[in-house]
Amino acid sequence: MECHLIGFCIIATLLVSTSALANCPSGCQCDDNTLVVQCGEGQLDVLPIALNPSIQRLVIKSNKIKTIDSSIQFYAELTFLDLSSNHLMTIPQRTFAYQKKLQEVHLDHNKIGQISNKTFIGLSAVTVLNLRANLISELHQGTFSPLLKIEELNLGENRIGFIDPKAFDGLSQLRILYLDDNALTSVPDPVIFQAIPNLAELFLGMNSLLTVQSAAFQDLKGLTRLELKGASLRNISHDSFKGLEALRVLDLSDNRLPNIPSLSLSHLERLELLSLGQNDFEVILEGAFVGLKQLKRLDINGALKLKRIMSGAFAANANLEYLNLSSNKMLVEVQEGALSGLPHLRHVVLKANALTSLAEGLFPWKDLTTLDLSENPIACDCRVMWMRNLLIAKNASQDELSEVICEFPERLRGEALKHLNPTLMGCTHTDPRKQALIGALLVGSAATITALALVLYRCRHKIREYVKGGLWGNSALGRKEREYQKTFCDEDYMSRLQHHPCSLGIHSTFPNTYTATHHPGAAHHYGMCAIPINDLNGLDQQHKFQQLQVPTATLMSEKKLNDNKVALAGGGAAIDDSASFVLHMKSAAAAAARDQQPAPKLNHYTKPQFLSATAAVGDSCYSYADVPMVHGVPVTSQQFRLTQEHFKLQQQQQLQQQQQYDNDVNREVLDPNYIYSNAHYSIPLEQVGRSKTPTPPPLPPALPLRNGLCATTGRRSFQQKSAAATSAHGNNTLRQFPH
Repeated sequence: MECHLIGFCIIATLLVSTSALANCPSGCQCDDNTLVVQCGEGQLDVLPIALNPSIQRLVIKSNKIKTIDSSIQFYAELTFLDLSSNHLMTIPQRTFAYQKKLQEVHLDHNKIGQISNKTFIGLSAVTVLNLRANLISELHQGTFSPLLKIEELNLGENRIGFIDPKAFDGLSQLRILYLDDNALTSVPDPVIFQAIPNLAELFLGMNSLLTVQSAAFQDLKGLTRLELKGASLRNISHDSFKGLEALRVLDLSDNRLPNIPSLSLSHLERLELLSLGQNDFEVILEGAFVGLKQLKRLDINGALKLKRIMSGAFAANANLEYLNLSSNKMLVEVQEGALSGLPHLRHVVLKANALTSLAEGLFPWKDLTTLDLSENPIACDCRVMWMRNLLIAKNASQDELSEVICEFPERLRGEALKHLNPTLMGCTHTDPRKQALIGALLVGSAATITALALVLYRCRHKIREYVKGGLWGNSALGRKEREYQKTFCDEDYMSRLQHHPCSLGIHSTFPNTYTATHHPGAAHHYGMCAIPINDLNGLDQQHKFQQLQVPTATLMSEKKLNDNKVALAGGGAAIDDSASFVLHMKSAAAAAARDQQPAPKLNHYTKPQFLSATAAVGDSCYSYADVPMVHGVPVTSQQFRLTQEHFKLQQQQQLQQQQQYDNDVNREVLDPNYIYSNAHYSIPLEQVGRSKTPTPPPLPPALPLRNGLCATTGRRSFQQKSAAATSAHGNNTLRQFPH
């Protein structure tokens, strides 16, 4: 009986003592049903020891606890411990030796300065350890080795500048690692990442990395998120992201990148979210994100140097759904076509840029769910009429369309775009189709006029030729014939059809304008034209420079005729000075032949009167003669024209002419040096070994009308004259030919 009483007393005593120990501190909430104790901001400076030993969650935040003493051993059932935002400075070794069930430990925002490989002994079940915002500076070998099941380790906002290559050994289950906002100067050694091959998320931002070396993450095959925000990056090598084929999220914002690393990014074929804001590039070029076929969201905000986005910048990103281009204070141009080829794009944020206008063809705006164009200096004119119509059409819908306020012109500043009418905006044609049609007509007209002017300019020579040649007249000369009539002056060629008594003149390369003694007052100027030989390919090479020969028989007969006229004019007492001169030259030539000496030369510089007498032309025409234009007695009115056939006939008749020439020379005595003295009748003197004809003296006055001759101006066709007609008309009368 006594034994039973003693046992009852002991049980009662234990119950009383347990009830006394289970005391909830002031400012805490203790729930014995859920086994959760949560203490708010208070004055606790030590860990309570009077709580229910069976509690599973203990949260004591924003208090003044300075250390974790042995009292934590009373709560062996804990699975969650949060002592963040306290004054913890150290964690004694083996503090958590009895916490076999503890899974999450949050010690962030304290003043812990050092941890070792004995600090976390006993935490074999922990999956989350948060040491963020402490004063840890070094991670030594095996520091986290007791954490065999850890999946998330947060070491951000510390002072870590040194990481032992084996600091994470044994953490094969680790998936999330925060090392951002520390004192790292380079990406951790790849050996470190070899110990955590299953890492999925890595945060290295807010360090001073400067660059990402080649193949820095090649051992993290399962990495899906990489954050390098604010890492002071200035360069990213081409192979920096090698091995990250599974990467889904990449944050490169808030760095100093001068260009978009297109080549480095092109390897990330599964990338879905990319942040590139707050960098130093000035333009987004065409195909800047080539290779990113799965990209769905792109954030480029706060890029203070970004000025323009080129056409086709996102052409390779057909799956893009969300585009944030906000707060780029210098962005003034988004080229038409920059957003083309994006059928899934539904959210566009262009807030707080320097855009004054946007092209309607930039994107099918009606398909958007979100459009933010606020805080842009929009110029409210006809160029943004489509934007006004869009805002009005979607005003009653559930789409998120921001208010657009006009900045220009001054009279509309501060006005909401959707409240303006076309008249206030200065638009006459409000229909975009009409505007496009008018623009197309203007451009087409300008192009047509330009093309016509170019054609007229390029064909100006042909048009001028047709006009001069009588395109609408009755010109008988074809283009081929004109090539052979280059010897005509332009004015002579145009008047070629007019019949002239002197139909063909003999032009001289040097204008021989000698005045005969018989008519001192009849000087006249003879117009001259250069006579090129254009096409002699049909002749032999040795005859290319052969010119028309002097018809000596005709010359002599004309000379006799002129002598008779002079005798009649002078009353039959005229002295034939030319005849005596010829006899003198004949005797001189005979004497030279006997003594084997050169015969005296006769040319028009020696005896002008003789030249004037012998230069009369009777039944022949001299197209290439170099003597004054003189005619004899009138002949038939048949006209002659130098063509290609004339030169061909010359070759055929050459032997006959040569024989006739020899006969004429035998019948009529003529100075043998005459031809050579007048080199314009023959082939060049250089080919026969003779010296060139000396340069003629200054030009004397023009040759007068004489012996029934008439002057012409320029080259014209002539009428052939016969000797019989000369005797029929008499020998004592000068003929008058109309000019």
